[in-house]
Amino acid sequence: MSVAALAQAAMQMNGELPPSLLRLIEEKLVADGRFTQHASGNWGLAQWQQNTEDPLTAQVFVVLDVETTGGIAGRHRIIELGAVRVCNGEEIAHFNSLVNPGQRVSKRIWQLTGISDDMLCDAPAAGPVLDDLYAFIDHVPVVGHNVAADLNFLLSEALWTKRRPLANLTIDTVLLSTRLFPEIKRPSLERLARHFGLNDAPKHRALTDARVTAQCFARLLAQVPDGHRASMRTFVEWLEDGQGQRLPVRRAALQAQIRLIPALPGVYIFRDSDGAVLYAGKSKSLQRRVRSHLSNPDRLFDGMIERLDRIDVEITGSEFEALLREAQIIQELQPVYNVQQQYRPLQPYVRVWRSQQAGIKVQTSSRLRPDDAAYFGPYRNRAAASWNARVARRLLDATAALAAQDQANLVFQFLSEGPEAVVDHWQGRDSPAVVGALQILRRLRAHHRPLSGGFAGHTILLIYPADPPGKVHLFFVRNGQMLGRETLGPATEATLGETLRACFTHYLSLPESAASADTIRHFILQWVYQHRDDPAVIPVDPARLQDALTAASKRLERLGVVEPATMDGSAAVQETLLG
Repeated sequence: MSVAALAQAAMQMNGELPPSLLRLIEEKLVADGRFTQHASGNWGLAQWQQNTEDPLTAQVFVVLDVETTGGIAGRHRIIELGAVRVCNGEEIAHFNSLVNPGQRVSKRIWQLTGISDDMLCDAPAAGPVLDDLYAFIDHVPVVGHNVAADLNFLLSEALWTKRRPLANLTIDTVLLSTRLFPEIKRPSLERLARHFGLNDAPKHRALTDARVTAQCFARLLAQVPDGHRASMRTFVEWLEDGQGQRLPVRRAALQAQIRLIPALPGVYIFRDSDGAVLYAGKSKSLQRRVRSHLSNPDRLFDGMIERLDRIDVEITGSEFEALLREAQIIQELQPVYNVQQQYRPLQPYVRVWRSQQAGIKVQTSSRLRPDDAAYFGPYRNRAAASWNARVARRLLDATAALAAQDQANLVFQFLSEGPEAVVDHWQGRDSPAVVGALQILRRLRAHHRPLSGGFAGHTILLIYPADPPGKVHLFFVRNGQMLGRETLGPATEATLGETLRACFTHYLSLPESAASADTIRHFILQWVYQHRDDPAVIPVDPARLQDALTAASKRLERLGVVEPATMDGSAAVQETLLG
């Protein structure tokens, strides 16, 4: 590329650079033997120019794949490297090594790859493996599927182990497949292999997937027009011209769009050149989240950045409102890269209901049903939900002599507030049933706790800033069902009190709708669970309404909704609300 384009890409700058700076950079390039200047005046790495006039049938490539402990380079580590050396579609050598990451492998990665901690404990560290890999690759072009993600992991390992970065010419099969087969909307390696009818499928093992990538690459090369397969040079020029401009320059153009995105809560939508939606996401800082997609490409998004042409954003008052808008967009538009939300499994809950024949029943449930049962959770995993369900059933057995309502109150309090709250509330009772229940709770060595206040028929109030500033949204939720939303602006004491009192009266008596999708309900419950200690999340129990009103008044005062001239702090709000 030209000196100006090289400087802009390296410095992530747009606009015209000072001529003195460009001359200085060109002098450095001339003096550095690692770079060479083409006849056209453009610059590139010298090793890229070796044998560029040889026909593609005589060109040697190394096809690379890595397996890691997660999807974020710089945070997660490499656990396996695999590579095959190929020429004219034939494998002539291969490289494979496990890598000790110095950290545990999660259950999800173990299930995905089959690579366990036991397999890695005696594996070599990253540094020696990189040395062997570099020797295997030598100076030939490197091919990979979403190769930028693999190179990011290799770069991080090289920095940690004080090795040089891999600077070979790279070819991305995602880019190549997007150029040749634009109808493949999300060209993952599995889809590409299926498109070519390959018997071998990706296994999330480095050598196997490198071989599958090599087979796909050979078939992709066969589809390149004849005039562009004459040499490596003509092939690379054709591939780059198909993108309209080099990828670093495209990234620079996208970075220019990103700089105009505010660092505020909201949703962002990635679109291709035809306006089709590729991906929708949310964040409390739109600019930082969108920028991360370009700076740290994830292999879950193979081909997305190559197709990205326009970024649309919608500002919301809070991240919770962005969550609701994101779910709505994904349901309506079904973006091809939003597979995580489309297929994300629901986390478990504890379900409590009354049976006419058997009394109060407790079980775990992975779904929220539109029924009369009370749901507690979500819990981190099924084991945590099962543990709480077992303790609840033991409490029911121990308190069988109590009235049904007392039984329900004790179990509900345990599930919503924890064993300590039950002991504090019920101690001093002379009933043998209560004494037996408290003994069970005192012997517990652990407690898997859901949202403070629980979902046992309670309405949850969430109070967040609105857009534009100066107003707030009141979201009323029950069992993950969005009952409704109200907007409040700066108000007088009388108006604020009347509005809030009407909201509480209305939403506490409102029946739960059966129309809400399980996925959206799960995400709402997950949000409430994760933010259970946030002052914005307020459980509204009719039996403890004053606590909810106190918390709501403090939250509104903190957000500046209470007009100072007409209201003297949260005590005045409470007085108005409680009448």
